[in-house]
Amino acid sequence: MRNSEVARKLGPLWTLKLPEGTTGATLVRRELSFSGSPGTVQIAASDPLQVYVMASIPNRRYVA
Repeated sequence: MRNSEVARKLGPLWTLKLPEGTTGATLVRRELSFSGSPGTVQIAASDPLQVYVMASIPNRRYVA
């Protein structure tokens, strides 16, 4: 996840890139963008990352 001010018309953006698999030798990934200033990760941006990381832990037991 990174913050970028490339899209100045929209303001600063956080970009989250999540892998979705491979096609041959090519990595396939989904890119999600969220508005927000540098230094403060928006909850909407961190939620998908947290879910991805937690799902990648083998034998992880989820407690509600």
